[in-house]
Amino acid sequence: MHARRARSTTQPQQNKLNTILAAILILAGVLVFSYPIFADLVSNQQHNQVITNYSETVSTLSAAEKQKQLKLAKEYNDNLTGEPLHDPFVEGSGYALPTNYTDVLNLNGDGVMGYISIPKIKLNLPIYHGTDDEVLAKGIGHMRQTSLPIGGKGNRSVLTGHRGLPSAELFTRLDELDKGDIFTISVLDETHAYKVVEIETVKPDDLDKIRAEAGRDLITLVTCTPYGINTHRLLVTGERTAYHPDQVKEPVVSFSPNSPDTWFRFGGLAAVVTLLAIALWRWWRRKRRREAVARVVAASVAGTIGGVVAGGAAGSGGGTGVGGSDGGDAGSGFDSGSGGSGAGIGAADVAGGGAGAAGGAGGAGGARQGRRRQARTVAGMGTKQFEPGIDEKLRDISD
Repeated sequence: MHARRARSTTQPQQNKLNTILAAILILAGVLVFSYPIFADLVSNQQHNQVITNYSETVSTLSAAEKQKQLKLAKEYNDNLTGEPLHDPFVEGSGYALPTNYTDVLNLNGDGVMGYISIPKIKLNLPIYHGTDDEVLAKGIGHMRQTSLPIGGKGNRSVLTGHRGLPSAELFTRLDELDKGDIFTISVLDETHAYKVVEIETVKPDDLDKIRAEAGRDLITLVTCTPYGINTHRLLVTGERTAYHPDQVKEPVVSFSPNSPDTWFRFGGLAAVVTLLAIALWRWWRRKRRREAVARVVAASVAGTIGGVVAGGAAGSGGGTGVGGSDGGDAGSGFDSGSGGSGAGIGAADVAGGGAGAAGGAGGAGGARQGRRRQARTVAGMGTKQFEPGIDEKLRDISD
């Protein structure tokens, strides 16, 4: 009995520990899947702040300074004719550039030359000089072997961005663009619109697809693909079109069920939240069942004790009657004769013994009935669903 009680005492403690560990694991899952969402919100705020700072700086420039910057950018683009290209994601694949690259369109000295807006996927990102890891971790990089994004026929600017970073969305949803979609490039106080005319997937060394074409003003957006594998390059090319600010509007809701990033971020978070809801529901159900068992046990114990007390009281009353009858009948027998007294004493003993037996039987019957009622109730509710050790508790009570 003592061993059973020890087990029934330690089992709830083990269950409580398991519940705490499960809650910690679920919370950790929520944090893991929530991180990309909140990190992207923070990075968007940072991107917007960088764009705001750039726009404020541009607004303070004189017309002469703006013309000077545009002239330097055009000279840079003219000097790129015939220079070899390289894969921006493969370091050391060859590059050549004029020596003044970092001095052109670098108004704040932070490497920002402008910004890109893609209304369809609600994207606004600063464009930085170069494509090194530091640049691609915080925004869109300009491939320095291509034209600066100031427009002009015969130019093709190549802008690159990572896909699937946990800390920022960047070009993760670039594959959602379709032919005919519009994106804009803002440099200094000019904004140029480009309509998507070509979408291709190529190998990293297939660089002919991003060379300039005579008579065309092109910008190509580049990112890695497939998502998470990154063995190829996704090229989204836009050609210059008339810019109408009222026609370039962001959608009210920017959500794509076909995006793997969407499934990872929101699908994973939804799965973890669902598990948390199930865990809370199971905890609540176990709590209700424990309370129900406690009520059943309390009622059964009360019934058992009441039956024992009632039986004891009946047995005590029967014993008292035997004593009184014995005394009274014995006195009468001595006065009247030995035959009568013997008969009187025998009758009283039988009556008293019967009352005592009836009382004891009533008490025992009440106890047995209480235990049977308790067992039926617990069996009906399913003892396996109750807290571990309840069967030992019930046997202890029965003992």
